[in-house]
Amino acid sequence: MTIINLSGRVFRQYIAGLTCSLSVVILGTAIGWPSPSIPKLKGNETQVQVNDIVLTWMVSLLYFANILSPIPCGYLMDRFGRKATLLYLTVFPITSWIVLLYASDPYHLYIGRFIGGLSFGVVYTVLPIYLAEISEPKIRGSLSNSISMMTLVGALYVYAIGPYVHYRTLIYSCLTVPVLFIITFMWMPESPYYLIMKNDRESAKKSLTWLRCDKAEEDIDKELSIIDIATQEQMKQRGKYKDLLSTNGSKKALIIVQVLAVAQRLTGIGALMAYSSITIPKNSIPGVSLNELITFLGLVWFLSGVAASFLVDRLGRKCLLIVSCVGCGLSTLSTSVWFYLHQKTNIAVDDLTFIPYTSFIFHALFYSLGIGPIGTSIKGELFPANIKSKASAVTTIVLAATSFVLNKSYLIIADNFGMYLNYLIFAVVCFSAVIFVAVYVIETKGKSLDDIQNELNGITKNKSNNNNNNNNDNI
Repeated sequence: MTIINLSGRVFRQYIAGLTCSLSVVILGTAIGWPSPSIPKLKGNETQVQVNDIVLTWMVSLLYFANILSPIPCGYLMDRFGRKATLLYLTVFPITSWIVLLYASDPYHLYIGRFIGGLSFGVVYTVLPIYLAEISEPKIRGSLSNSISMMTLVGALYVYAIGPYVHYRTLIYSCLTVPVLFIITFMWMPESPYYLIMKNDRESAKKSLTWLRCDKAEEDIDKELSIIDIATQEQMKQRGKYKDLLSTNGSKKALIIVQVLAVAQRLTGIGALMAYSSITIPKNSIPGVSLNELITFLGLVWFLSGVAASFLVDRLGRKCLLIVSCVGCGLSTLSTSVWFYLHQKTNIAVDDLTFIPYTSFIFHALFYSLGIGPIGTSIKGELFPANIKSKASAVTTIVLAATSFVLNKSYLIIADNFGMYLNYLIFAVVCFSAVIFVAVYVIETKGKSLDDIQNELNGITKNKSNNNNNNNNDNI
């Protein structure tokens, strides 16, 4: 069965994956919310009085809170399940929007954004694991890509309606997303992998039967046995954080995932999403309003994310990562050059204001094709079961810390040194990431999670065994 045949189990896996990925739409709305909201706050649509210091804290506290939640969430997902953790902790974004709805001073903005940031640690820790555990190897890449794609859907959602509605109306619109997530995801199955970890084979079989609805019972039992054997082997020793460094394979996986996490954030994506309304030069395209430019930018993020979902399991992770980082590097370098000429020299570039915006469009395209989706989802592929939740928690913290520093320093660097320096830093990181991916990152396309562990640890298996695992192994 190919990926375009959605008549059976592939359709079921996509339904489960897309409904749980609505949790990432929630995050996307929170990431994109400052861009249309900053003009409203400055325009006195609320009682809150803001300045650049307030705005940088309002944006960055979302990511600071993200640093705190992944480790306890890693425990919760192994204790209560992937599905239950995602569902019950939706209380964070709901509470966040309610606080922002009734905000009357900057501290309310801080509290609301902080609470919302706690949900980031939940989703980015649990969701990649859930998606990797419910999907077959041949569609795991495209399904995991929904993490990045749905983030962009959320950002596009607020970009599209935010400029045209009142501050409160925008928040009411954002509140509908977590409600929709709860209503749809509550009907989806728990990860069969988690159920096997809890020795609940009967429930694991029911879950796998739903996810592989057009497979014969004999084939389902065979796949369940493969999951069971591999899981029990990996769970013989209870994973601890120190075990992330216990084998060569774990060390290599940790380095790959953390470097890609930092590189993903330092492409500048978070700053572009949050501060686009005050970064894009006025009159970038004559006759097109700033709001329309931002909406189109969000649309490019989304459409290129859709394209990536069809390419990631065809071209592979490594190829897309290299192309993505090269494209992002060239885009941010050209942006840096324009801002430097505009702010630090007497060279007239006012007639070339289209250059930064055009560069942002190409950045959006290349980011969503590779480093965006793969930088987030690859952690669900590279770690064994006994340390997977720990690795996911650590990676989420690294993402959060990098995002916090980036978003807090963005306006400070722009005010004190010039906007060009932000984009020069982004370009240097992107080109450095190209070298790292080419030299160190392994290809995971079409491989079972067991095969990936063998490759990371330098264990070779014969071709027939590899083919058998790729056909039957889901874990």
